Amino acid sequence: MTKSQVKAKIVEYIKVHNLRSRLINTHNKPILEKEMDTFYFWYDVQAPYGVECSVFLFEECMEVRGYYSECIAKELQEHPHRISELYEVINFINARIWFDGFYYPRAYITVDGLCDVAINTIIPYEHFGMAPIETMEYITCYYPEWLEKMAIALCGVSLGVFNSSTAIMSIKQNVLNEE
Repeated sequence: MTKSQVKAKIVEYIKVHNLRSRLINTHNKPILEKEMDTFYFWYDVQAPYGVECSVFLFEECMEVRGYYSECIAKELQEHPHRISELYEVINFINARIWFDGFYYPRAYITVDGLCDVAINTIIPYEHFGMAPIETMEYITCYYPEWLEKMAIALCGVSLGVFNSSTAIMSIKQNVLNEE
Protein backbone atom coordinates (compact mmCIF):
# COMPACT_ATOMS: atom_id res chain seq x y z
CA MET A 1 0.00 0.00 0.00
CA THR A 2 1.02 3.58 -0.53
CA LYS A 3 0.99 6.33 2.07
CA SER A 4 -2.10 7.92 0.47
CA GLN A 5 -3.97 4.58 0.47
CA VAL A 6 -3.13 4.10 4.14
CA LYS A 7 -4.34 7.63 4.93
CA ALA A 8 -7.64 6.90 3.18
CA LYS A 9 -8.11 3.64 5.15
CA ILE A 10 -7.35 5.36 8.45
CA VAL A 11 -9.74 8.23 7.73
CA GLU A 12 -12.46 5.75 6.73
CA TYR A 13 -11.93 3.74 9.94
CA ILE A 14 -12.09 6.92 12.06
CA LYS A 15 -15.35 8.01 10.41
CA VAL A 16 -17.02 4.58 10.56
CA HIS A 17 -16.12 4.13 14.24
CA ASN A 18 -16.71 7.79 15.19
CA LEU A 19 -13.36 8.08 16.96
CA ARG A 20 -12.15 11.19 18.73
CA SER A 21 -9.09 12.21 16.78
CA ARG A 22 -7.30 15.20 15.38
CA LEU A 23 -5.46 15.48 12.10
CA ILE A 24 -2.36 17.64 12.05
CA ASN A 25 0.69 18.23 9.90
CA THR A 26 4.33 18.36 10.96
CA HIS A 27 3.87 22.00 12.01
CA ASN A 28 1.28 20.93 14.64
CA LYS A 29 -1.54 22.83 12.92
CA PRO A 30 -5.01 21.52 12.01
CA ILE A 31 -5.09 20.96 8.25
CA LEU A 32 -7.03 19.57 5.34
CA GLU A 33 -7.34 15.80 5.28
CA LYS A 34 -5.31 15.39 2.09
CA GLU A 35 -2.32 17.23 3.63
CA MET A 36 -2.14 15.30 6.91
CA ASP A 37 0.77 13.20 8.02
CA THR A 38 -0.05 12.58 11.69
CA PHE A 39 -3.16 11.38 13.51
CA TYR A 40 -3.71 11.95 17.25
CA PHE A 41 -6.13 9.91 19.34
CA TRP A 42 -6.88 10.31 23.03
CA TYR A 43 -8.56 7.90 25.42
CA ASP A 44 -10.11 8.12 28.85
CA VAL A 45 -8.69 5.07 30.63
CA GLN A 46 -7.69 4.22 34.19
CA ALA A 47 -4.45 6.20 34.06
CA PRO A 48 -3.82 9.73 35.35
CA TYR A 49 -5.46 12.07 32.81
CA GLY A 50 -5.83 9.28 30.25
CA VAL A 51 -3.51 8.30 27.41
CA GLU A 52 -2.76 9.53 23.91
CA CYS A 53 -1.72 7.81 20.73
CA SER A 54 0.01 9.29 17.68
CA VAL A 55 0.28 7.73 14.24
CA PHE A 56 3.07 9.26 12.14
CA LEU A 57 2.91 8.47 8.42
CA PHE A 58 6.18 8.15 6.51
CA GLU A 59 6.87 7.05 2.94
CA GLU A 60 6.95 3.26 3.54
CA CYS A 61 5.77 2.78 7.11
CA MET A 62 3.91 4.29 10.02
CA GLU A 63 5.13 4.80 13.55
CA VAL A 64 2.55 4.29 16.29
CA ARG A 65 3.36 5.83 19.65
CA GLY A 66 1.20 5.64 22.77
CA TYR A 67 2.01 7.60 25.90
CA TYR A 68 0.74 8.70 29.28
CA SER A 69 -0.35 12.23 30.03
CA GLU A 70 2.03 15.10 30.46
CA CYS A 71 1.67 14.99 34.26
CA ILE A 72 3.65 11.72 34.40
CA ALA A 73 6.50 13.22 32.37
CA LYS A 74 6.51 16.34 34.55
CA GLU A 75 6.85 14.18 37.66
CA LEU A 76 9.89 12.46 36.15
CA GLN A 77 11.42 15.79 35.15
CA GLU A 78 10.97 17.06 38.71
CA HIS A 79 12.16 13.79 40.30
CA PRO A 80 14.82 12.35 37.96
CA HIS A 81 15.97 9.86 40.63
CA ARG A 82 12.82 7.84 39.81
CA ILE A 83 13.95 7.23 36.22
CA SER A 84 16.36 4.40 37.10
CA GLU A 85 13.57 2.60 38.99
CA LEU A 86 11.29 3.11 36.02
CA TYR A 87 13.89 1.66 33.65
CA GLU A 88 13.92 -1.52 35.75
CA VAL A 89 10.17 -1.86 35.31
CA ILE A 90 10.33 -1.08 31.58
CA ASN A 91 13.10 -3.66 31.09
CA PHE A 92 10.95 -6.24 32.88
CA ILE A 93 7.95 -5.36 30.71
CA ASN A 94 9.95 -5.55 27.47
CA ALA A 95 11.39 -8.93 28.49
CA ARG A 96 8.24 -10.58 29.85
CA ILE A 97 5.07 -9.00 28.44
CA TRP A 98 3.97 -10.47 25.12
CA PHE A 99 0.44 -10.37 23.83
CA ASP A 100 -1.00 -12.43 21.03
CA GLY A 101 -1.11 -10.50 17.82
CA PHE A 102 0.53 -9.34 14.64
CA TYR A 103 2.51 -6.50 16.25
CA TYR A 104 4.44 -6.07 19.50
CA PRO A 105 5.00 -2.66 21.08
CA ARG A 106 8.11 -1.87 23.08
CA ALA A 107 8.09 0.41 26.12
CA TYR A 108 10.59 3.20 26.72
CA ILE A 109 11.23 6.65 28.21
CA THR A 110 11.91 9.37 25.68
CA VAL A 111 15.43 10.76 25.81
CA ASP A 112 14.52 14.21 24.51
CA GLY A 113 14.43 15.66 28.02
CA LEU A 114 10.64 15.43 28.15
CA CYS A 115 10.65 12.02 29.91
CA ASP A 116 7.49 10.71 28.24
CA VAL A 117 6.70 7.11 29.20
CA ALA A 118 5.65 5.52 25.94
CA ILE A 119 5.21 2.44 23.78
CA ASN A 120 6.12 2.30 20.12
CA THR A 121 5.57 0.11 17.05
CA ILE A 122 6.80 0.53 13.48
CA ILE A 123 4.26 -0.86 10.97
CA PRO A 124 5.28 -1.25 7.33
CA TYR A 125 2.47 -0.35 4.92
CA GLU A 126 2.87 -3.82 3.43
CA HIS A 127 1.71 -5.28 6.78
CA PHE A 128 -1.07 -2.70 7.10
CA GLY A 129 -2.32 -3.75 3.65
CA MET A 130 -2.56 -7.40 4.74
CA ALA A 131 -4.66 -6.59 7.81
CA PRO A 132 -5.98 -3.00 7.81
CA ILE A 133 -8.88 -3.55 10.21
CA GLU A 134 -6.75 -5.57 12.63
CA THR A 135 -4.05 -2.91 12.47
CA MET A 136 -6.52 -0.12 13.22
CA GLU A 137 -7.95 -2.14 16.12
CA TYR A 138 -4.39 -2.62 17.37
CA ILE A 139 -3.88 1.16 17.30
CA THR A 140 -7.27 2.22 18.66
CA CYS A 141 -8.05 -0.63 21.09
CA TYR A 142 -4.87 -2.48 22.02
CA TYR A 143 -2.67 0.57 22.63
CA PRO A 144 -4.96 2.22 25.21
CA GLU A 145 -5.63 -1.20 26.79
CA TRP A 146 -1.89 -1.93 27.09
CA LEU A 147 -1.22 1.50 28.61
CA GLU A 148 -4.10 1.03 31.03
CA LYS A 149 -2.86 -2.42 32.12
CA MET A 150 0.63 -1.08 32.80
CA ALA A 151 -0.54 2.20 34.39
CA ILE A 152 -0.45 0.99 37.98
CA ALA A 153 3.19 -0.05 37.67
CA LEU A 154 4.54 2.64 35.33
CA CYS A 155 2.61 5.59 36.73
CA GLY A 156 3.09 4.30 40.29
CA VAL A 157 6.88 4.43 39.94
CA SER A 158 6.77 7.73 38.02
CA LEU A 159 4.67 9.34 40.75
CA GLY A 160 6.79 7.87 43.57
CA VAL A 161 3.99 5.64 44.90
CA PHE A 162 5.87 2.37 44.20
CA ASN A 163 9.45 1.28 43.92
CA SER A 164 10.48 -0.99 41.03
CA SER A 165 10.13 -4.21 43.05
CA THR A 166 6.55 -3.42 44.03
CA ALA A 167 5.69 -2.40 40.47
CA ILE A 168 7.15 -5.62 39.02
CA MET A 169 5.30 -7.69 41.63
CA SER A 170 2.08 -5.92 40.61
CA ILE A 171 2.68 -6.80 36.94
CA LYS A 172 3.43 -10.42 37.83
CA GLN A 173 0.20 -10.70 39.83
CA ASN A 174 -2.21 -8.55 37.81
CA VAL A 175 -1.00 -9.00 34.23
CA LEU A 176 0.94 -12.28 34.13
CA ASN A 177 -1.24 -13.96 36.79
CA GLU A 178 1.79 -15.30 38.63
CA GLU A 179 1.79 -15.86 42.37
